[in-house]
Amino acid sequence: MRSKCYYNKFFITIMLLLIVISNAISIINNNFSTPAVISVSFSSILLVQFFYMIFHNNNDISCIHKDKRSKDSSKVYITDERYKSLLEISPAGVYMIQEGKVIYSNPKLIELLGYNNLDEITGRPVTDFILPKYHHIARKRMALALQKIGSKINPLEETFVKKDGSTINVIVVSSSMIYLDKPTIQGYVFDISRILKLKKKLKKRNKKLLKQKKELIKARNEAMKADRLKSAFLANISHEIRTPMNSIIGFSSLLAQDTKSPENKQYADIINDNCNILLNLIEDIIEISNIETEQVKITNDNYHINEIIDNLYYKFNNTFEHKNIQFIRTKPESDIVMYTDDQKLSRILSNLLSNAFKFTEKGKIEFGYRVINSDDYNEIEFFVTDTGKGINSSDAELIFDRFTKLSETDSKIYSGTGIGLNMVKKLTDMLGGSIRVESRLNEGTAFFIKFPLNPV
Repeated sequence: MRSKCYYNKFFITIMLLLIVISNAISIINNNFSTPAVISVSFSSILLVQFFYMIFHNNNDISCIHKDKRSKDSSKVYITDERYKSLLEISPAGVYMIQEGKVIYSNPKLIELLGYNNLDEITGRPVTDFILPKYHHIARKRMALALQKIGSKINPLEETFVKKDGSTINVIVVSSSMIYLDKPTIQGYVFDISRILKLKKKLKKRNKKLLKQKKELIKARNEAMKADRLKSAFLANISHEIRTPMNSIIGFSSLLAQDTKSPENKQYADIINDNCNILLNLIEDIIEISNIETEQVKITNDNYHINEIIDNLYYKFNNTFEHKNIQFIRTKPESDIVMYTDDQKLSRILSNLLSNAFKFTEKGKIEFGYRVINSDDYNEIEFFVTDTGKGINSSDAELIFDRFTKLSETDSKIYSGTGIGLNMVKKLTDMLGGSIRVESRLNEGTAFFIKFPLNPV
């Protein structure tokens, strides 16, 4: 199809030819006289310049630009045809807007808006598909984009209106361009309704979980408070019981010394031994109660470890000398000074030794310590081993739990409350150490406690 610029050029050419022919006839009629030739030539030049100025300055320039735009539009058209199949299968909605009206939308956008075909959308104002309260924003955004062709419009979350009046949440990404000689808005539409529903559902679930978390924290705090009150109650009761127990032990000892009857002396000794057992139990309850109510204070100082080991050895050797057990202490030749709380350390080792004598009827019990040197730091390791009853290796870690007794199903019932080893673990942690146990059923048990050996 011929452009307007082509016909303008053709018209100029015809006019120039007519001028040349008329001038030639005029010259011939005047017998080629010099004045006639000059006059006709000058007139021809003026007419040519006049037509040139008119068509060059107006029609020709506009035609050149129109031809260029037509050529560009032709390229766009070819490009659209080339990629039309891609737009048809695009998972995102695609649209084009001119003068505020939709001129194109791909099948995905038609589907998102609930229409059947392109004809139902084409030519309609874009505001027909946007909620009324967002019309002003939509017009403003399109006007800003059209002020500078080629500019991009920032992605925006919008709410579109579907054919049935329902709404759909979308993200719109668009830009401006020249298409078929007209400013055009083109863009992509992504459906985010499902994402927003999942987000809302997740927010609701998180809110519910947060509420449950607060309730659990509250319940935990109340349980901890009740546990502390219980421990404090036990500690108070234990203190109250210990006072009369000391009196009973004192007077039973006096009776055992003053009585002349062997039978009465035996009775007094039995009373005294059981009172000591009960007193030790009370001491354990007081200790674990104080730990759990955070009333235990650590008082560290420099202590000679050999002295602590010797005191424990003499105490247990005298107490259990009647047992058929070989009792061994092991310590380095050179004395070690350790920065620790000697009472807490003695309490730990004393409980482990009591346990060893309780569950060992014959064989050997050994305790002591050794120094472990390494390139990074030095450690001191205490140990208590026995050849007693032992436990299954799978139950080794359970013995540090409160009120846990693994021997209740055995034919022999052992005394105790199951709080001794739990107290040992807590005191070890408070002193900055670690404890582990190795045991085999009917072969024996070994406890190892490590502490960092700080230089003094």
